[in-house]
Amino acid sequence: MTQPFDLEKYKAEQGRARDLGFDYAVIRNIILQANSDSEDGISVGKAIELIREIGLHAVDKAVAEERASVVAWLSRLSERAP
Repeated sequence: MTQPFDLEKYKAEQGRARDLGFDYAVIRNIILQANSDSEDGISVGKAIELIREIGLHAVDKAVAEERASVVAWLSRLSERAP
């Protein structure tokens, strides 16, 4: 049995992806360059590399955010310790 589509969860996930760097305009630009016949176009391989770079940057950003959250939580926890 499939779960009903949760629009709010979907919007939150898409917002999170944008915040991490998976922006529509950036990815659209890469795709358009890969499909371009002009001299300023890029190869499909280069497009894939650029999208991978976005993913790696997003992972680094998410890890840094999580690390900062854990450090803040531990700091608050240590302030409460006797």
